[in-house]
Amino acid sequence: MALCQSCRGILRLNKPTFVNNPKPGWNIRYEGRDGKDLEDEADAGCTLCTQVWKGLDDYQRHILSSPNCSGIACRVFSYMRTGSQRLGALHMYFQIGDDPLTWVNTKYTLVTGVECKSADDIQNRNNTRQVISQCKDWLNECMENHEICRSRIGGNEEWLPTRLLDTGAPGQAPSLRLVLSESLDRATTSYLALSHRWGQAEILTLKESNIDSLQENISLVSVPRTFQHAAVMTRALGYRYIWIDSLCIIQDSPGDWDHEAAFMGDVYSQADCVLAATGSWDGDGGLFKTRDPVLVAPVELEADWSSDQRTYSCIEDDFWETGVANAPLNQRGWVVQERMLAPRTLHFGDSQIFWECRDHQTCEVLPERIPQEFLHFGNRDGDGFKRWMQPEDSPDTDFNDPPGPYDPWAHIIEVYSRCKLTKAKDKFIAISGMAKKMQLVLEDEYVAGLWKKNLVNGLTWYVADGEQTDGSPSVKTERRPSWSWASVEGAISQVLDSDLEGNFVNILDVVIDPLGTDEYGELKNAFIILEGTLKRIQKPKFFYVSSLKICGTYHPDDVLKSESLDELYALPLRYYRRGADSKGLWGLVLAPMGEYFERVGFFKIEKDDDICSVGGDKPQNVAEEYGLSAAEPRQVIRLA
Repeated sequence: MALCQSCRGILRLNKPTFVNNPKPGWNIRYEGRDGKDLEDEADAGCTLCTQVWKGLDDYQRHILSSPNCSGIACRVFSYMRTGSQRLGALHMYFQIGDDPLTWVNTKYTLVTGVECKSADDIQNRNNTRQVISQCKDWLNECMENHEICRSRIGGNEEWLPTRLLDTGAPGQAPSLRLVLSESLDRATTSYLALSHRWGQAEILTLKESNIDSLQENISLVSVPRTFQHAAVMTRALGYRYIWIDSLCIIQDSPGDWDHEAAFMGDVYSQADCVLAATGSWDGDGGLFKTRDPVLVAPVELEADWSSDQRTYSCIEDDFWETGVANAPLNQRGWVVQERMLAPRTLHFGDSQIFWECRDHQTCEVLPERIPQEFLHFGNRDGDGFKRWMQPEDSPDTDFNDPPGPYDPWAHIIEVYSRCKLTKAKDKFIAISGMAKKMQLVLEDEYVAGLWKKNLVNGLTWYVADGEQTDGSPSVKTERRPSWSWASVEGAISQVLDSDLEGNFVNILDVVIDPLGTDEYGELKNAFIILEGTLKRIQKPKFFYVSSLKICGTYHPDDVLKSESLDELYALPLRYYRRGADSKGLWGLVLAPMGEYFERVGFFKIEKDDDICSVGGDKPQNVAEEYGLSAAEPRQVIRLA
């Protein structure tokens, strides 16, 4: 594809010098063009102008059209971003006007030595023979050569779900009918699974009244487009059977639903591969999509520097984040364990298909491997998402601090809490499959979303900004216990074990009372008996912020509920490290409820803060560190 003269000249001036942090002279600015020129070149077919123009929002286009705007300029720079594994990688941003903060949404990393497909090599649909052949190659390569992807945690290789969907015998047109797994040869039967969003529309589901008829035939036209595509893709990949929740679980039988939900983790972990409708909001979105190859493929730029005359591929920084991590499907709570437990996933995104297994990630435009820097920037998603079984291999930690065995669970909770559930009561059950597998790895007892041997550390979660993912305020629910992250609808942050030291509390007992027979599911109640130091505190005035004038930082679980309470206590938990010679203190804010206490928030303070003034004005002089004396009395409390 062609580039306009301005874009061809981007890498023709001085090559930017590598720096560790942005500073004066850290980038090369290429003279700007006005918005009309950018739009005209996009219309004329310049691939880079097309991508940049499509990346502008309405407000940015309005600024560009202003007669006072100096136009849009390109900046190329070289420094090590957070999480980047490529020292001195080149980055390219576009800036509107003279304000260095007005970046265009479309930002690039420039890479060499990576196989990239051009727009000429990409079809305008993702279900062509060439694309499906690529998917089969990814699957076969993984099945045959990736030892890490073949490993199972607590699974029987011959295990099958209670029911599967038969897509028809080889040589016949794809079809659907329900089959009971007891009628299949477990030793030779393999299956795929579908991960999808139901949406709001009424769809055909398995019920007690139609279980016999669905074993005869399920008309393809009677099921959503996503299911139709899944049947076709199952056959195209050389499989006959697929599992789809709405057609394999009896939806009007609470008993069957409870039984099958308890094995949901096995369904996805035992499937050879999961077909994920990642780019679709509902069942009609389908797996197969049309796309504009110009907007999908990386742009290639020729460098003409004295020390560097190479071809660079310009890859959008957030293409993984947009295409997978933050895509419609992965905003759904149930999908967290579906994606994590599946050894392999084919993500049918809005613009291309992505492959994800425990060994690596690839996609249509980067068919060999996606470079790590695209999997880390701006989020904790990416390489290691499926590798929770091997925390020592995960790169999502500080280079100097090896991850602790419970750190993967902290990651899971952070991701899960940012997703939505149609039914709030599913908070525990929708992650129970993941918890059961994690229990086998940790060899620990699961207690209301936390782990018994690591309970004090597990209590160090908080709602960072007091918000849910959609920006609405976090809410403390009636879901028990109050000390579990599951009691809050909000985006949770979890302190990692490697950041903690010391201990202010002693756990005496933990009691869990399940609603049913599954201790990983809904709870009637749960409480902790602990010994610690309780300090009465003033009612906090400042939430989620810290400054030189505020005493520590107070993170209420629910602002409105916290403001309605007059009697509050601080319970110190552990120190947190702030460098070699500095450490702060983290703990819980509790409210008395008769014979027991409830958690209402979380705090952190520095040595010169007074624990009794958390979230208030910073005191002038504190006699003892954190406002705590060495002889503070301890008491035994019940935390529910």
